[in-house]
Amino acid sequence: MASDSRLLIVEAILSNPPSTFAAGADLMLATLGGKERTLEGFHDIVAKADLEIIQVCTEPGVEGAVIECARKAA
Repeated sequence: MASDSRLLIVEAILSNPPSTFAAGADLMLATLGGKERTLEGFHDIVAKADLEIIQVCTEPGVEGAVIECARKAA
């Protein structure tokens, strides 16, 4: 990944506590090997890839977001 590259993740972000719908969706995904994450969970997983979250774009009333990630500054 080049230093000026960006990774965009388009995903739902769980609130804490999650809505009833989001909790049900997470349970369903768990049976398929998937997982919903909180923003803190996204910070953890991108850090494992040596990335950092630069910006999170959300829309009021929508659980989805666009998470912009970049390589950690050296």
